[in-house]
Amino acid sequence: MVRGGRGEHGRGRQQVLSMQRHGRDFVGMLAVPADVEPQQSWLFLNPFGQEAIRTAPMYRSLADRLVRAGCAVLRFDYHGAGDSAGEPADQSLDDWVGDSRCAIEHLRAVGAAPGITLFGVGLGATIAALAAAEETAGIGTLLLWEPVINGPQYLEALVSSHRREVARGFDMSWSAVRAAFDEPEPVAPGNLVGFDVGPRLAAQIGSTTSLPLIELANRGVRTLIASREAGARPAVSHALVQSIMIEISTDWMANETMGSALVPPQLIALIDQLASSP
Repeated sequence: MVRGGRGEHGRGRQQVLSMQRHGRDFVGMLAVPADVEPQQSWLFLNPFGQEAIRTAPMYRSLADRLVRAGCAVLRFDYHGAGDSAGEPADQSLDDWVGDSRCAIEHLRAVGAAPGITLFGVGLGATIAALAAAEETAGIGTLLLWEPVINGPQYLEALVSSHRREVARGFDMSWSAVRAAFDEPEPVAPGNLVGFDVGPRLAAQIGSTTSLPLIELANRGVRTLIASREAGARPAVSHALVQSIMIEISTDWMANETMGSALVPPQLIALIDQLASSP
């Protein structure tokens, strides 16, 4: 089910969407060129928690850029995240993959160009790959910026970020905060950096150790993996799987990135190249 309202923005038109899948309500923003039929369709998939908040300006900037290049772009919040309904602690990767597939179906239904490109950062990149693997057709390219391919390491990064940000808020060390305020050690499942990581989400992230890139490549889906660290680039040998070295490291878990719309030049060039491809 889809409901929406339209508006003008820049050189494109925007439509606020209310979508539903299996009783799960979630909202999104579809942007299309104002005067031409879209030549491509892009779906943006959010990372988790604070990273979703901190990447939002960058996502909006990239969406505007793609619309000016003649593409349709759908951004949305999973059920239980952002502006969508639902309890955060009740979510799972499987749920968010299903929400993403519903968004893919919507892009097809509105008549936007075929051969959808999925773009995601962090956990959003992982969800993009998992959602594409469950689709039988219509996915052309994946652009994954530092996808989560080591789930236990990612959960530990969330825990470390929680300690760091709480300590920074008090201008004290973490050990001093614990001693002064009896602050509990962060754990998953639990609340990390202000967001609930429920039991199912923690378990599924913790069991993530790879992405279905060979399966996707064998179906003709091209995957581009952008990262600065070699550990974020899966060791996959296939002509349709390509690693892109990003020279700038961005920690989306840190407060310093709040409000930033900056994108590494290599990634901008790659997006422009993809947007201009037939």
